[in-house]
Amino acid sequence: MNGGSGTVPLGAPPATRRVAQVDDYHGTPVTDSYRWLEDNSSAEVQAWIDAQNLHTQRHLGALPLREEVARRLQAFSEAERRVPVAWRAGHLYCWRQGGSRAQPSLVRQTGAPGPVQEVLDVSSLSPDGSVSVPHVAVSADGCWLAYACSEAGSDWLTWRVRDLRRGEDLPDRVPHGCLSGAAWLPDGSGFFYGRGEPKAGAAPDARGARREHQRLCLHRLGQDPSRDIIVAYDPARPDRVYAPRVSDCGRWLVVSVWWGEPAQAVIVARLDDAGEVPVLRPLLDESLGAWFEFVGTQGGELFFLTDAQAPLSRVIAVDPARPGPGHWREVEAASAQRLEAAVVAGPTLVLQHLHHGASRLSRVRLAGGARPAEALALPDLGTVADLVAHASSGEFFFSFQSVTRAPSLMHQTAGGALQAWFEPRLAFDAMAFETVLRWAVSADGTRVPYHLTRRRSAPEEIGQACLLTGYGGFGLSLAPRFQYAWLDWLERGGAIVQALVRGGGEYGRAWHEAARGPGRQRAFDDFIAVAEALVAGGLTHPGRLAIHGASNGGLLVAACMLQRPELFAAAVPAVGLFDMLRYQHFTLGARWVSEYGRSENPGQFRTLLAYSPLHNVVEGRRYPATLLLCGDHDDRVVPWHSYKFAAALQHAQGGTAPILLRVARRSGHGAGKPRAADIAEKADMFAFLLAALRQ
Repeated sequence: MNGGSGTVPLGAPPATRRVAQVDDYHGTPVTDSYRWLEDNSSAEVQAWIDAQNLHTQRHLGALPLREEVARRLQAFSEAERRVPVAWRAGHLYCWRQGGSRAQPSLVRQTGAPGPVQEVLDVSSLSPDGSVSVPHVAVSADGCWLAYACSEAGSDWLTWRVRDLRRGEDLPDRVPHGCLSGAAWLPDGSGFFYGRGEPKAGAAPDARGARREHQRLCLHRLGQDPSRDIIVAYDPARPDRVYAPRVSDCGRWLVVSVWWGEPAQAVIVARLDDAGEVPVLRPLLDESLGAWFEFVGTQGGELFFLTDAQAPLSRVIAVDPARPGPGHWREVEAASAQRLEAAVVAGPTLVLQHLHHGASRLSRVRLAGGARPAEALALPDLGTVADLVAHASSGEFFFSFQSVTRAPSLMHQTAGGALQAWFEPRLAFDAMAFETVLRWAVSADGTRVPYHLTRRRSAPEEIGQACLLTGYGGFGLSLAPRFQYAWLDWLERGGAIVQALVRGGGEYGRAWHEAARGPGRQRAFDDFIAVAEALVAGGLTHPGRLAIHGASNGGLLVAACMLQRPELFAAAVPAVGLFDMLRYQHFTLGARWVSEYGRSENPGQFRTLLAYSPLHNVVEGRRYPATLLLCGDHDDRVVPWHSYKFAAALQHAQGGTAPILLRVARRSGHGAGKPRAADIAEKADMFAFLLAALRQ
């Protein structure tokens, strides 16, 4: 692998002040020497960030391949991709990414290769591209677009409304949106959305503001947002989050209610006989201990994808007049593979299963007795996402992607063949590479799958530079998805490995529960087992093995590099949780307690302390070359996690490998990052890895 000439001489990192902060946890004293770094608004903290960034850029800017990598990533990022969003009034709405714009644009088209009309240029919403649009909702008649604006990557949203007939915005500006999308009334006169309550005395976008007291509100077009009607709110449970959907038939408002637990509730209202304020009533109760995802309606029944009495998930039909479990009708039974997604498409149900983490797609007729599923052939081992169906005709759309295949826009009519509506043109020979399924054995004997992507012609035992990634949390599945930043790495002879560790959702609820709460160490054991399998098989060796993960994946990577520092040459933990004793007191942290536990509980405290990265840094130990990535406006996982962990590693490092912190200004948890900023960050990361994994 062409990795350059290695790292450049690097001075000592900036000094970080240590304080005598000691907390008592159930009789155990715990030192927190960098508590002062939690105040992101402090002038001292901002000066410290500037010094860290300067130190990091002096190092990264001098790496021999940095500019070359950046140019290649720039070219890969320009390939146009389209992701389906909604089918409304004869138009398919898609996000169009690529080109030279900072942000994607929303377009609509009527057929393939029908004309494409741009309806929203997100890049035009701010001079520097820092405003993104994480949510859009198109009214049933295709006349109105509600779109949520996020400033500098914040989870706080301001909703705006565009008249799609005239291409002009209305004066409506609806602030304080958070944690959910929007759903239009059937007549297009207004939309439902989740409205948060900033922490008392804090601005809505303040770092550290907790999004509690979310309300489900109804905004009528032209109305003062302060007069928006509260449709659902429980002051006794301020942690409740309300996510609205309106059925395609227009009769039902279906609201998912969640609060951080794997279980949730569903409440519904009839819209065709509602007055000024829809009256919501319980449909599916949290006591059922399951999650429910609304997938469509037919014949007066509401269809849900659920893991109720089915750990690998199934589809049930619920009669709103008799919603109890004894009256449920099973539409699609659970199988040996996890059912990841489903959507009603006319007289059929489209099903996306997971086979060892990769997608399989099929459709089945809703009417009749025995109904064999029709398997739909996919182009490769990859991932189906963004299923969008035409409720009456049976047409449906989705995006398909793999590690080396950029997302293609796929389409199928009710009786026709699966075809590509749009395929990206990428200057990359995808056929020269392959993705294969392999297995490792974890510490407790559990078989752990991983996807390995590498050049087809490469010999099996060559000691390749290898980038191992993982997530392992919240029941979310790690699928073989396309990332343009990986292509240059692959072309240089590197391998990409995605470990499907426990804590994820690849094998349903049991796979998640195994590494939840007190079982968190199993996720780390699984990830380490995959690394050991790569080394034992000769694919790589510790001097050529790097690890990377973001958010919960950042926690995974940090814990593993601390537990087995000799196994890895480099680590890039991004926007991660690193102080597991205090995470629950900031922003969304309280909603993650069911996943991790909380330090206020004596037993959970001991579990958290055993793996919390900040509290397991050992002074004088030789740690891998480490690049920590975060954004100073991250109000999901607050950036001080990275600040404190970087300071602790820099103080403790007993080897010569660099410990660097890269803080992106006016950036959040990752979504909505301007294109140029994203390229710069990824170029820094891969230039760093190429140098660290030199032969």
